[in-house]
Amino acid sequence: MLNDITTILLRFRLHKFAVATDIEKAFLQIGLEEQDRDMTRFFWLSDMDNPQSELITYRFKAVLFGAICSPFILNATLLKHIGENPSSASETMMSDLYVDNILSSFSTETDLSEYYSSARALMSKAGFNLRSWASNSNRIKVLGLRWNVESDTLTFGTTPKLDTPSHSLTKREILSDSSKIFDPLGLLSPITVRCKILMQNLWSQKLDWDEKVAEDIKLCWSEICNDLGSVVKTEIPRCYFAVNSHESTELHVFVDASKKAYGACAYLVNGNKTSFVMAKTRVAPLKNSTIPLLELMAAVIRARLASHITSSFKSYRVILWSDSQITLSWLSSSKQLKTFVANRVKEIKSLTDGYSWRYYPTKDNPADILSRGMSGQQFKDNTLWFNGPEWLTTEEQWPQWKESDLTTLTTECETAIPESTPSVVDTFLTSSLHKLVDITKYSSFIKLVRVTAYVLRFIRNCRKLQNEKLKGTVSVLEIQNHHCGLGSTITLLRQRFWIPAIRQLVNSVLRKCVICRKVSGKPYTAPDPPPLPKDRVTMDRPFTVTGVDFSGALYIKSGKGSETTKVYICLFTCANTRAVHLEIVPNMTEESFLMAFRRFISKKSLPRIMIPDNDCTFVAAAEDIKHLFCIRNLA
Repeated sequence: MLNDITTILLRFRLHKFAVATDIEKAFLQIGLEEQDRDMTRFFWLSDMDNPQSELITYRFKAVLFGAICSPFILNATLLKHIGENPSSASETMMSDLYVDNILSSFSTETDLSEYYSSARALMSKAGFNLRSWASNSNRIKVLGLRWNVESDTLTFGTTPKLDTPSHSLTKREILSDSSKIFDPLGLLSPITVRCKILMQNLWSQKLDWDEKVAEDIKLCWSEICNDLGSVVKTEIPRCYFAVNSHESTELHVFVDASKKAYGACAYLVNGNKTSFVMAKTRVAPLKNSTIPLLELMAAVIRARLASHITSSFKSYRVILWSDSQITLSWLSSSKQLKTFVANRVKEIKSLTDGYSWRYYPTKDNPADILSRGMSGQQFKDNTLWFNGPEWLTTEEQWPQWKESDLTTLTTECETAIPESTPSVVDTFLTSSLHKLVDITKYSSFIKLVRVTAYVLRFIRNCRKLQNEKLKGTVSVLEIQNHHCGLGSTITLLRQRFWIPAIRQLVNSVLRKCVICRKVSGKPYTAPDPPPLPKDRVTMDRPFTVTGVDFSGALYIKSGKGSETTKVYICLFTCANTRAVHLEIVPNMTEESFLMAFRRFISKKSLPRIMIPDNDCTFVAAAEDIKHLFCIRNLA
């Protein structure tokens, strides 16, 4: 039920006049029901000066600060109160409330003053006091960030101490120190992404939490610490634009991927000014992936980021930029794609319906910075990161992307990440034939058919030997080999002839055409499954007919700190009822199986028929059991 913290910060930067406040002793203002107070009991000394004194039991009468459920209880109470007491500030407070903090922005001072009076009156009805308003302090902390009221800028909180001991450095210390930077808007992503890449490197080395890292890791972490210490004082304007004309505001989202990381960053454009909004980064998977697939994963992040920002405030226009033409070709392709690609393309299209897609060169990509990282000094002076490309404010200077380039690159995309391996001629026919034969240049359909026949003859001759090539004028058979569909053929015939029952006649002719059957014919249907064996359909008690097999290896631990051991599952399944019985075995030897089989028959019953595969374990066990039944006298 809590509002998203980034959504509140995005709206907080939207208008010129902003206000921040919090609820005084918010948790203690909410009382607990009598029957719920026993859940908050605790012991306390009867004499604080005597540690051996008797313990006294106390109960909380109000919601205690620090309990896991407390933020939910507070938020539910506040939303219920605000919803039942509508006022001019109700809607704003419900969307800008985060636990006991409220951050809002307004376009005029009149709206801000009205909100101030209405909010105080609304909350006082429930006994809540709104305090620490922005005008009472020069520097105010707003959801982890520092707001300088005088300069109207946002910066980060107190600079964390990232100095680690020189004699030792562990993975635990690196994770702890890197988590001290709270950057909900992703402003420091070019620096913090280096922390993520370093942590992934430590995980790939399979180091324990308190194991000392190598010297090269210590040197790399030292450089990151110095860069983080120098950039945490970076300030950004609290308001996106000084002039409130958000009706013409455009949202531009850029994306990039590398072998180490991928992500997206967003900018607002208003007139001739731009402003950084938000960025998101992810480290690349440890499993090797191609750059086109990483670009597609980055496009998913871009779609989610754009959807998140537009849900926070409305934008006049949304433009999504990418420097990967392969990704753009996937998004515009109507062909069947691989499952991994198709699922992500489906999500992207569902989140970006109605948005514009554009291509731009890599050199002007601000997202390239967050996918590779940079030093602190480069970050401070980087106008591309803070403002985006120079041409962003002038639409006439935007990079132009021709759709013809996409057709060429579609073939390259299928070569780089093939779904199948089509022949050169098939690829040519599906993507480039329409470029060679322009149907608008021919006034006669017959002439167009003859030209097409000549083109296809040339393609066929390229695949044949010299003595097999066709020469001379195009034959009637070649022209007849290029049929249209049923409806088109009927339409063309009726322009010159009237044939009774033409549909049935044309349909019978097309069915006899070998080429048409190859193109439009359905795949061979699978034969009907054979009837089930008699033992599968005979009514009998469970596990009378039983199948048995082993699963793959599983890895388990017998206790905390113990080593991992390998086990297998011996699966018994009833052929009639499909009931399943599982037994864990340490290995797949004959002895282990016989013990599992013994436990199985003691719990269920002795099967009449066992159906295993031809595994050597089952064959040896069957021989032993047969031999056992052949012995007349058993000790």
